Amino acid sequence: MIVISDTSPLIFFAKIEKLFLLKELYSTVFIHNAVWEELIHPFSKLDEEIPQDIKYELNAKEEGWLIVKDPESDKSHEIALNLTK
Repeated sequence: MIVISDTSPLIFFAKIEKLFLLKELYSTVFIHNAVWEELIHPFSKLDEEIPQDIKYELNAKEEGWLIVKDPESDKSHEIALNLTK
C-alpha cells in the first residue's frame, strides 16, 4: 500500500523511535518536497540543536521507503489518482 504523509506523523513516530511502523504498514511513504524541507529544517539553523530523531527520517529516505516527490510532476499526479481507486 502507498500512503502520502505530512510532517506531523513522521516527526512523532520518529520521536518515539517507531518510524519503522509506517514502513511495515505501508511499505512506501510519499512526502512532498515541502514536508522534507520542514523535516530537515534544523540542519539549516546553525544555532539550533538538531533533534535526535531526525536520523530516523534520514535513514528512511536513504533506505528508499520514504520518497520525496514533487506533486506537480506527471508521475506523482498519476500515483495520487491511483490511490482513489
